[in-house]
Amino acid sequence: KEIFERTWKEIRDHYYDPSFNGVNWDDIRTRYRPLIETAKDDREFYALMNQMTGELHDAHTRFNSPEQWKNYKKQQGIGSGISVDDMDGKTVVTAVRRDSSAAHAGIEPGMMILSIDGHPIAERVAAIEKSKPPSSSDRATRMFSYSRLFAGAPDSEMQLGLERADGSHFDVILRRQIYSSAPDVATDVLKSGNAYIRFDGFQPAITKEFRQALERFRNTPGLVIDLRRNGGGDLGVLLP
Repeated sequence: KEIFERTWKEIRDHYYDPSFNGVNWDDIRTRYRPLIETAKDDREFYALMNQMTGELHDAHTRFNSPEQWKNYKKQQGIGSGISVDDMDGKTVVTAVRRDSSAAHAGIEPGMMILSIDGHPIAERVAAIEKSKPPSSSDRATRMFSYSRLFAGAPDSEMQLGLERADGSHFDVILRRQIYSSAPDVATDVLKSGNAYIRFDGFQPAITKEFRQALERFRNTPGLVIDLRRNGGGDLGVLLP
């Protein structure tokens, strides 16, 4: 109850928008307090707190459980080794972590995910989005839905049904693992001669490597900075 009240009041007193994005914040307290009081365990409580902050429809306002915060500070996450995105209404694999269960199972970027644990993935996503308020954009809502869909405890398993580029289908069972979520910088020189730099977070850890890359490529005819799937952070870490 103390955590609930403190969180609710912090948002009431310090949220950037006095209108709370059109949400009646007093009403939120009235609706969520009895739910909090009857939560069966910590997991249900933290899920409710996350749902409550989600009522603001703001992708940059969220509640992290102590375990989530601990993993964030350790720069660790739990996953099956794949990243996905929505393309033309289809769930498509966009990246596969090396040495992950997904990589060993033969999953490659570009493959479409058709089902998860025997259920069509479109139905599972629709059910998640029906049960929670939308975020600040359709894309943010979908990415949070994917995050929730693929979430699970370390060493737990999920079954995916996939489609290859040639149209053939196959099923795999993936095991979720703890992995490093520390940001990194990837560089390359494209066939055009232009330089390519990708980094996945505006965090202090990438500052030195990014600046070294800029210096290394200073004489190239052009530069591509790839911010796809960049989680954001503090722009100031890359300023002169």
